[in-house]
Amino acid sequence: MPPAVIDVRKADNPRDVVHIAVQALAEGQLVVFPTETVYGLAASALAPGATERLHAVKGGTSRVPTRWPSRARTRRPIMSRT
Repeated sequence: MPPAVIDVRKADNPRDVVHIAVQALAEGQLVVFPTETVYGLAASALAPGATERLHAVKGGTSRVPTRWPSRARTRRPIMSRT
């Protein structure tokens, strides 16, 4: 599937962009989003194959820990080796 670029400035409702991103993550796709300083790359840790795609795109190995934010009871991000 070719990448899709969604410009939030051209969306009828900016919330639609969030829904599209969440759906993409649920389907195991990667989502790139801008921040103030860098671009973020997101993948769902629950989607089969998504973490492998994330490592392939980043050019890293699975031996390097990846940060997987989680809504655990402690509300602390979990560091995971994938």
